Amino acid sequence: VPRLAPQTFVHPDDGHWLKEPEGFERMLFQAPVSVTQVVYLVLKRTMQATGSLPPRDPYYVKLSYAYFMRGGRMSSKSVERGLQEAVARGYLLRRRVGKQQWEYAVQWKG
Repeated sequence: VPRLAPQTFVHPDDGHWLKEPEGFERMLFQAPVSVTQVVYLVLKRTMQATGSLPPRDPYYVKLSYAYFMRGGRMSSKSVERGLQEAVARGYLLRRRVGKQQWEYAVQWKG
């Protein structure tokens, strides 16, 4: 097993700060890791695309498997399982664009 270097957090005054949506913590502790990884990456990309707070209406972002694999250090199988389960559990919405591409949006309550 490879050893990981110690990690620390950058203070919000020196970097960025993430305010998680209500329910995110519950998902973090209850859902499989692959699900939390893909949901986090969709949420992060949505916030980058919109500037900060995402709109209430679904805001779809087109993300490749490679994006998830790099961002979450995941295998393609883990990405596939994570996305399928995140959609099945209602955390994410998915729509097809093109033959083999998908867009994802965070599913907001209400």
